[in-house]
Amino acid sequence: MEEDSYEPSNIVEKLTSLDRKAYHKKRVVNPSKSVLLPRVFRRNVIVEAFKKIPKDLFEFVILQDHAIIYHECYKISKKVGYVPQAVYHREPKTIKELFGHYYTWGTRSLEGFERLPKEYQEMFLKKLNSRSKSVDFGLDFMLSLPILAIKGTGYYLGNYSAKLKAISK
Repeated sequence: MEEDSYEPSNIVEKLTSLDRKAYHKKRVVNPSKSVLLPRVFRRNVIVEAFKKIPKDLFEFVILQDHAIIYHECYKISKKVGYVPQAVYHREPKTIKELFGHYYTWGTRSLEGFERLPKEYQEMFLKKLNSRSKSVDFGLDFMLSLPILAIKGTGYYLGNYSAKLKAISK
């Protein structure tokens, strides 16, 4: 489903909206190559997908839940629809809020990563490495580079901080 910012009013929200639009232009739906995540599934597909997800993951998976569900659903059915202008988000309004949001994601994404089955670990690594390939490098993308730098720096610093914390234990 296409996502966008809800009534962006300042530069941070507007650039975040451009970033979202850049990723939606190519409509890459493979869960290992795209940041797009479905919000609606056919009942029979999602029921079957949940049967394939190891039950112990429900105890510790935080951020990766949507991607794992989509990964399992995609293995069952490659029929993926695309609904334009379907989901709207209230975005962080300041650079500090945006950075903090992605810093938190970076710290939390490491939590339990080593406990994930190898298949899911590989899917997430492919997803991170393929992100640039699932974008249209047009004007929207170029204008959103400052936002990407803030998001990426926050995420990777949070991830690095979590790794240092884990090592020091």
